[in-house]
Amino acid sequence: MNDVSDEMKNLLDYIDGQESSDDFTKELETAVRDVKNKEKWRVEYMTLEMRYRELLEQGIEQGEMKKLITQICRKKRKSKTPEVIAEELEENLEQVIRIYDIADGLAPEYDVEKIYEELMTK
Repeated sequence: MNDVSDEMKNLLDYIDGQESSDDFTKELETAVRDVKNKEKWRVEYMTLEMRYRELLEQGIEQGEMKKLITQICRKKRKSKTPEVIAEELEENLEQVIRIYDIADGLAPEYDVEKIYEELMTK
């Protein structure tokens, strides 16, 4: 194996799992570590991005539900029935009745947050 340069021997030793022993293999080891860290960072970033999207979707759904609760409570104050409210808002009657009934227990304030919390626990 005398026809193989020292640099090549060091590289082959490094590939074989031995510690880096010259400047080139140390540079190579650093570069490999950086790439691995970047890949790990990408995975973490993508995971975080997916979580943010989930939270955004949940926030949008929560906002839509709170808006519906607010609309139902406004119409309830005007003594409208659940059937009329469901028709006017073009919403599912069962959903309107659930909110309407919960709001009954919180009249006359109709605290939207409390109604929402109770709705989500049922």
